[in-house]
Amino acid sequence: MKVFSFIFSVLFGVMLFSFTVANAATTTCSFTRDLEIGSTGEDVRCLQKYLNGNGFKIASTGVGAPGSETNLLRDLTKQAIIKWQVANGISPATGTFGSKSRAKYSELINKTTQIPSSTVVNTPASSVASINSPVSSVSTTKQKEAENLIKKAIDAVEDADDQIDDARDDGVDIDAADESLDDARSDLFEAVDSYFSRNYDKAIEHADDAYDNAQDAYEDAGGKTDEDEADNAIDEADDAIADAEDKIDAADDKDKDVEEAEDILKEAQEKLDDANDAYDDEDFEEAIKLAEDAEDLADDAVDAIGENSDKDDAQEAMDDAEEAIADAEDEIDDADGSTTNAKKYLKKAETALNNAEDSYDDKEYEDAKEYAEDAESYAQDAVDAL
Repeated sequence: MKVFSFIFSVLFGVMLFSFTVANAATTTCSFTRDLEIGSTGEDVRCLQKYLNGNGFKIASTGVGAPGSETNLLRDLTKQAIIKWQVANGISPATGTFGSKSRAKYSELINKTTQIPSSTVVNTPASSVASINSPVSSVSTTKQKEAENLIKKAIDAVEDADDQIDDARDDGVDIDAADESLDDARSDLFEAVDSYFSRNYDKAIEHADDAYDNAQDAYEDAGGKTDEDEADNAIDEADDAIADAEDKIDAADDKDKDVEEAEDILKEAQEKLDDANDAYDDEDFEEAIKLAEDAEDLADDAVDAIGENSDKDDAQEAMDDAEEAIADAEDEIDDADGSTTNAKKYLKKAETALNNAEDSYDDKEYEDAKEYAEDAESYAQDAVDAL
């Protein structure tokens, strides 16, 4: 049930707030200037530590990640600042840490230090005991890693829950998915219990298991994960770039001017490199966007040497087919007599157009054009049958 994820998320948030207020060592910084892209200094490093320690992670691994903060403000830090600004109602959220941001930071720090350290909420007995005990020697980095993984697992459970509901509505067998989701929920409870017992290594382990089981449930119910989509998008962009390179080389051999195409292709490769970096950082949504941008640029590079006429022809044929089908539908709706045969032809037209779109997506442009022409012909047959 989706209500599980909502309630669990809220309870974890409330418990986490109490736990943080009672025990966390808040990163306190002194900001006396605006910080923006290109800024350097220890105030930048302190800001990165603050963001990493308060749910606005610069990066999961590598430069900027918890424990690897730097004194240079670059794009990843800017993106984390924007998320922090949005979360705290700072408008416009520009990514520049200016006077409004400094004021909000001071307000948040002051609120944290003014709340009595004894503040707690009702939680399971094992959690309450640990919350009031002395601060653990486990590093803040481990604590934040466990916290972020638990939140990630909660989101994964909710996504799996939604996917299973959709699969159930479609009559798909969901027994395996339900079993995996039950395992994910059990692991999630273990992760939270370990977190509030300050056993962060165990919390990380259970949260990882919860996430993996939730992902299994999602896939068992027919869902396609962001990681899968990012992987496919990167592969498609890689293929598009390789295809563009071949066409540019062939055009160069024919003494065509390929300088513009090569510049565009270089930009495509840079986008693909960024997509791979985002994938490694498990920012799969960003990886998908960058990979799609890379593929589009690869197509633009081919366009720059005039080698995409087949693609343009296919698109034009598909547009014509869509228009013909729409016209046929209107004719059928307005017809007074029997429309049985017309609807049969219309169904064939729609199937042919779907095949054209699939071929187009697979970059089989000649096949796409043929299917589209068939679709237009069937649409005309539908009108003739009235």
